[in-house]
Amino acid sequence: MGTEDAILIGVDSGGSKTIGCAISLNGQIVGMGYGGPTNTTFISEDDAAYAMREAVAGSLGISLSEPVPQPQVRSIYMSAPGFTADAANRALSDLCPEGQIKVEADPPAVFRAAIPAG
Repeated sequence: MGTEDAILIGVDSGGSKTIGCAISLNGQIVGMGYGGPTNTTFISEDDAAYAMREAVAGSLGISLSEPVPQPQVRSIYMSAPGFTADAANRALSDLCPEGQIKVEADPPAVFRAAIPAG
């Protein structure tokens, strides 16, 4: 697989919903996915993990009933208050075995978005 096939996924989640967006390296949107809340202050870690899986799988156009590993996913960046890096790895490592997974709360994500160099 060449780098032209690589996919990056950005996820914004919190207390009400989760939205995932998969893009190619040239910036084309591959897909969008949606899930429920992920803030474990309000819901269980299992429910949060399912919501994150829903959003990521949906952005890749795959079903959670028969998930297929997506080795072309190189990175998943999440703004997910209350969702830990360990929970993210447990939830997504089978879907994206080659992907680097990073979770941050809202403040760092906002600053990254505001700075052109990220």
